[in-house]
Amino acid sequence: MKTVTCSHFSGHTPPTNTRKVNSIYSAVLPKSTSPLCRSVSSFTRTLLDLNTKSSEVWKICPSAQDFQIGCSLPSSVLIHPISQIPESAASLKSEKIPDLFRVLYLQDLSASGFPGATFAWEHPWESPWNQSIAQFILKHWQHAHQSGVFKIFYIDPIEASNNKLHMGTLHRWFLGRAEGLRLGRFSQIQKHRQQTLSNLNITAEHKALFDTLGCSSETEKLPDKSLVKVPLSWRSTEFQLLAQQLDKIHIRKKMSTKGPKYTTNYTIENRRLDPISPISPAFSNVPTNLPINCYAPEYIKTLTDTQKILLNSKPAINFPALLNMIQIPYLYSSSPPDGTLDLETNTDHHLQLQRQSC
Repeated sequence: MKTVTCSHFSGHTPPTNTRKVNSIYSAVLPKSTSPLCRSVSSFTRTLLDLNTKSSEVWKICPSAQDFQIGCSLPSSVLIHPISQIPESAASLKSEKIPDLFRVLYLQDLSASGFPGATFAWEHPWESPWNQSIAQFILKHWQHAHQSGVFKIFYIDPIEASNNKLHMGTLHRWFLGRAEGLRLGRFSQIQKHRQQTLSNLNITAEHKALFDTLGCSSETEKLPDKSLVKVPLSWRSTEFQLLAQQLDKIHIRKKMSTKGPKYTTNYTIENRRLDPISPISPAFSNVPTNLPINCYAPEYIKTLTDTQKILLNSKPAINFPALLNMIQIPYLYSSSPPDGTLDLETNTDHHLQLQRQSC
């Protein structure tokens, strides 16, 4: 029988490298195709709403304020009782978990005062927020198991009673999903922007401007494959312009390889159309750790001193220089010129922006 103990991790601290974690877990966890792992995966997908094809809610990271609140809540929030599972949902006909369990999950989170319902994918597994979400998920998994919901999975009774095994299984699932988001598997727009920036001879930090999913989750795909714009009100005009320029380059590349019909089959520019009627800016799901001039001044003005600290903004970058560089023909070649473009703005300009944000 496999068990998970802290001794498997050097210094009792779990490693952060996905491959290393999976390598360790492969020796102590059941295979991902095992009854236990299938039940945890299927149950988690329902609780986080991954089974709904058009759903994006599972990807949305908490705001800085909600993250702070969630991380500061005591563990006692987990003791709130879960509503009884109806008999109709206690006997599964397949391994797909009914949506009722998501309803119970959301009710529990609301009653407990926890300000979110999904993982903070950009934060480590060990963060208080992610540990709380994991404990809520496993709390509901255990409640469902005790109610006989997982009989169809035929879970090993010893594995079913091993809490550390459950947490390790969920940790492995989290790593796979977070890795997918980081690599852009769930955001085509994010991926093509990353690819275009990767061809520039700039610092790794600046190449990572769109590594955060929240910087690119601004569109909805329609049935005809066209894209419509979902505005990111928190983003500065300069950062918005950079995104537009990267998208135009992507379109030109695709047209050169697939022909003009590409833009009719997959009209990426559609999302650049302005809304028909103006709406008040709604600042939500704002990513942290970006250069200060990636954020709109209107957004910065709404922040309290504490929220500005939590935003953890980086020094401003020289957007005009970057925009000028992506017009250079070498972008399409495999041999960029020597020398790294200095995208850091001068000290006076950075200090001025910092004063404006305070």
